[in-house]
Amino acid sequence: MSSRERATHGQSSGGAQKGAGGKGESGAVPESSRWADLVPFHESGNDEAENYGSLNLSSLEKIQLEDILDTLKEEGLDPFAAPSEQLLYLWGLFQHSEGKRWSATQDLEKLIQQQAEEMKEVENYVDHVRNMTEEREGLASKYETENEQLRTKLEHLQVQHEEQAKEVEEMLDQEGLSDIAHSNPSEQIAYLLVERATLLERLDLTENDLGFHKSNRQESHLQGCDEELERERKVRGCVERDLDEAAHRLHMAHDEIRRLTDELDMKKKEQNKPDTLELQKARDHNNRLDKEILALRSRVRSLDLQRKDHVEKIEKLGKELDEYQKKGEQGALSLPVNSTGEHSEQALQDKCSKSGIEEKSSRKDADSDQIRKLQNDETLHKRCQQEIENKECRNKEVLHKFKKLEREYEELVERNEELESVLGETQNQRKEENQVFECETEGLKRKITTLEVELSEMQRSKEEFCFFDQETNSDIVKAEDIQQMLKNSQENIEILDSRLLEERSWRKQLELDLGTAQKALRAVKEDLQKSKFETECLQLEVTNLHETSKEKYFPSTIIEKQQWDNPLLENEIFQFTEGFEMLNAHGAEQINTDKEAEQFLFPKENAFEDLTLKASSSEETIQSLEKGEEKLSDDLSKSKRKIGILVRQLKECIGEKRAIREENAQLRQEIGCTRLQLHSVEEEVAKLKQEINTAEHHQGSHSSGAGTDSIVKLHSSGEILFQQQQQEDVRQLRQDLHRVQNLCSSAEKELRYEREKKLDLKKHNILLQQEITKANADLKQAQAKHSELSKVCTNLQTELDQSQQMVKELELDILKQNQNAKLQNSWQEKLTLEVSRANEADRKVLDLQQQLKELRHQLCLSDTHILGKKHLEEEAKALREHKSQLRQQLEAEQWERKLQDQNIEELQGHLKNFRNKETSLLQTNAELQLRVQQQETRLRILEEEREAASSENSNQKLSEQLSVLQQEKERLYQELDHALKHLDDSVRKYNEKEFRHKTKLRKAKEVYLHEMNQRDGLIKELQNEIALIRNHNEKEKAWIRKVTTENETLLQEKRCLLQQATDQEEIGRNNKWLLSSIQNRVHFLDEENKQLQDSAFRLSNQVVTLERILKNIQTLNSEELKKSIPSEGFLSNEKVFSLPVASFPALGFSDSFGILKTIPDARNEDVPESLKAAFSFSHSPPSEMSYLNLTSTGQTLTFSGEKHDQTTSSDEAQEQE
Repeated sequence: MSSRERATHGQSSGGAQKGAGGKGESGAVPESSRWADLVPFHESGNDEAENYGSLNLSSLEKIQLEDILDTLKEEGLDPFAAPSEQLLYLWGLFQHSEGKRWSATQDLEKLIQQQAEEMKEVENYVDHVRNMTEEREGLASKYETENEQLRTKLEHLQVQHEEQAKEVEEMLDQEGLSDIAHSNPSEQIAYLLVERATLLERLDLTENDLGFHKSNRQESHLQGCDEELERERKVRGCVERDLDEAAHRLHMAHDEIRRLTDELDMKKKEQNKPDTLELQKARDHNNRLDKEILALRSRVRSLDLQRKDHVEKIEKLGKELDEYQKKGEQGALSLPVNSTGEHSEQALQDKCSKSGIEEKSSRKDADSDQIRKLQNDETLHKRCQQEIENKECRNKEVLHKFKKLEREYEELVERNEELESVLGETQNQRKEENQVFECETEGLKRKITTLEVELSEMQRSKEEFCFFDQETNSDIVKAEDIQQMLKNSQENIEILDSRLLEERSWRKQLELDLGTAQKALRAVKEDLQKSKFETECLQLEVTNLHETSKEKYFPSTIIEKQQWDNPLLENEIFQFTEGFEMLNAHGAEQINTDKEAEQFLFPKENAFEDLTLKASSSEETIQSLEKGEEKLSDDLSKSKRKIGILVRQLKECIGEKRAIREENAQLRQEIGCTRLQLHSVEEEVAKLKQEINTAEHHQGSHSSGAGTDSIVKLHSSGEILFQQQQQEDVRQLRQDLHRVQNLCSSAEKELRYEREKKLDLKKHNILLQQEITKANADLKQAQAKHSELSKVCTNLQTELDQSQQMVKELELDILKQNQNAKLQNSWQEKLTLEVSRANEADRKVLDLQQQLKELRHQLCLSDTHILGKKHLEEEAKALREHKSQLRQQLEAEQWERKLQDQNIEELQGHLKNFRNKETSLLQTNAELQLRVQQQETRLRILEEEREAASSENSNQKLSEQLSVLQQEKERLYQELDHALKHLDDSVRKYNEKEFRHKTKLRKAKEVYLHEMNQRDGLIKELQNEIALIRNHNEKEKAWIRKVTTENETLLQEKRCLLQQATDQEEIGRNNKWLLSSIQNRVHFLDEENKQLQDSAFRLSNQVVTLERILKNIQTLNSEELKKSIPSEGFLSNEKVFSLPVASFPALGFSDSFGILKTIPDARNEDVPESLKAAFSFSHSPPSEMSYLNLTSTGQTLTFSGEKHDQTTSSDEAQEQE
């Protein structure tokens, strides 16, 4: 039962008591008894009220009941109205409050849903903003990349333009036109045109001079020239064939050299394999040694601790031995005493009495105990001796093992020293190899330079051959391939340089690792010396223990300790052995690492040798790349490509604009939805405010009136708390609304900013379109100019063709004469070139011989290295099993060497063949020289004969031709004047056109510079915009962080609101439960009131009967009573009157007659005692009523009690009047 139920129960019990004793004489129930249950329970004199007073609820309940009565009076209800009416009124209030609470909970749920939707929308908006920022960053990165590409293209164009200008200047400087080299290109073109005109004039003059000799020479010399040309062509074909064969032979020689180098590389690799294995084993051995050293250090530390423990144990054992020695001396003294006692006992046995026999028996018992003790001591001493002997044997074994380990460690130290010496030798060898390698690289570079010079000479010679025929294009292609190979070789050389640097760094690291390993070995040596010293100390301790064991006897405890210590010592020895094995393994690992390092170096050297052979072929790529030059048409195509790229960018910008517009429309729609939602939320908040105001007003109006119980007041206080929580929720919602409004305002600001950016982009796109239109117009103008110039050029070309036809006829004769001289010079140059090539071939052969010598030297070094390794393998005990394998490898290497010797012999045979071919070539060259000399003599004879015949014929024909020539001269002079005038007009027009073209080019340059400045400005603007965008992105990121933090706070607030809503629901449930309990209690109280009224009515009837009986008794005289009524009758009356009220249920007149009948039956009893009993009041305490059984009152009524109740009821009635 709860405290509140107990309070109600106490109130009901107090009211029942008041109703039972508050009757007047008239028999009616007073009005105060109706509301006796509303009176505070502290006014009744019950014990239960005192118990509830201890809970400090009396004053509160008083105040609450007074407030309830005042509110009932204010609202028009009688304070003395029926409890059913009061309950109905309270039920109406309760239903009204529940309806409000239900509506408020629904509004809260709606608000929570709306808030969740708003939060989702805000999150979507934040995601959208993040996506927009990412897209912006992507666009900015695209613009940056495009700007970088444009910059690189501009730089490339500028570099090309500068290169072209430099090439033109170099060409002019080479031809002796340094004055024009630094002038404008238009001036240079004008100067060249003037020179062309002068050359044409000179050609015309030469044609006029040679016109006389044409007819005579053509007929006589055509046949001889044709025959000579055919002969020369045949000779030229033979020479070309010889050159092709020589080139093919050189190619074959290069292939053989490459094959030989590959074979040498394979042999070196095969030789390095066992070395690498040995290095790996050494490295493994060194790693094991390191691990063993670490294990030994840990073991040494553990041994130190164990040694300290042993010292402590020895001290304890010494103390125990001293104690045991003292006990042994005491036992030795007791032995003779006992023997004398035995003799005395034997003597006394003849004379003994009963007392002597008893003493004898006691002494026998003591003697038997002492004998047993001595026997036990002897057995213990035997066991101690045996265990000491066993320990001595074990210690000897341990010492033997330790000596073995020391010997192994010394061997390991020696091996490590040998390995260090071997490593030093290998480092020295590597240094020497590096020096050799560097020398080889320098020699290869020199060869590359010589090859480049040869290629340049070959190109010059081939250009001369190309002037006559186009059959030598294959040689040019070969030269280009050589250049490509040279470039590849240079790249490979650079790669090898980088690898050399890496190898040097790696070698430094290896040296550092060796230094650390040496330090670790020194530390291990020191640790082993310490361990030796500690073992010597242990040996001394063991000897001391042996001496003590010979002199004294150890107890069983010492033996057990030694039994525990023996396995520990065995474990220590096992760990020592494992540590030494690990050290051996570590040394083998170090050896293996050294071998791997050597294996890593040898293939790189072989690769470098391979690349040196490719250097000759890489030279062709250099010159082929140098010939690539771009022209103005390429520039125009690039500009067109740029325009296409700009058009694509414009299209992409337009698409992005459309996407941004769509996104803006979506954002506007979302903003409109959010605004509508905000308006709806504000309306709902206004409704909530109105409802809260009405609820507060209603609470103010109804605060004066409430129910009858104290629990109704608590319910009103719960409603007040609920309303306060609702107000707090409304405040939080207002704060959320303000935050959402701030977010919307910030979003609108961002949209405005984006709109401004869009406008800027539109302006930028408009400017780009204008630039594109300008560029298109410029292109069209340039194309028109180009078409005009092409037309002019075609006209000029037609005129030039006509003039050149005359010139070509004259040039043919001149060329025929010059060709013969050039052929002779070319043959001489070819002979010199072939001689130089033969010398170069000799040099190459010598270089190959030097390379072979170097290879032999390397093979000798490798042989020495292998012999040194053989010595190491003989000394190493662990590698004895591999001797047979190494011997087989040596046999294979010898066989390979034989094969190499055979290959060398084959190479020497090839060299002999080459030399034979060179001798044959020299013979052919000598024959060719003889033929050339014969041809020269023949030519001289023919020229002399021709001169004689021509002089005779010319003398005859000159006179005839003079007149004709004079006429032709006059005609030609007229034609020349006309042509010169025409040329002057054309030159003037051409100069005017060039001037116009220059002006246009200047304008184009100005426009180009203006556009470039604009582009630079745009680039700077874009960079500034990018910086602004980055700052804006940083701000947006900060804002997003703030939004996320605010969202987290909102989520926390939402959780708090949900918790508050759940708490409010729990409060509502508790209130419902309290109201249901209150209703049940009120119902029970009504039933109890009804029962109390019935009982009061019955008691009033009983009181009337009793008053009549008392009146009848008073009428009787005291004398008659003394005579007629005995003491027993009074006792029976006392019994009758002392019955409880429950024994008089609804008594009428019949009961009163029964009582009167009992009076004459009890006359024999004494009157004073009966009167005392009748007039005495029984003060028995009232029985406590249960929660459900409230009908019985549990009181005993007496006459004096009735009088007291009548007086109290009369006093209360007077006060009310």
